Amino acid sequence: MKAITIFPKEGYAVHADLGQTGQEQIIIYDAREAVIYSDSPIKLSLVDAKRAKLQLKRLYSSTLYPGGEA
Repeated sequence: MKAITIFPKEGYAVHADLGQTGQEQIIIYDAREAVIYSDSPIKLSLVDAKRAKLQLKRLYSSTLYPGGEA
């Protein structure tokens, strides 16, 4: 039960591959802002923001209520 890292932002946490790099980023958000954490720099563009990024199955159906797959 040793912490690997501590995020300075508090809020809801989700994860996704925002830059389609094969590596996931962690997004922590609340009602006012979202903060993206990544282990390497990624390029995010407003031009691409109008289209959903393809995600692995375990990422595209992510929810705050994990319960497994039926």
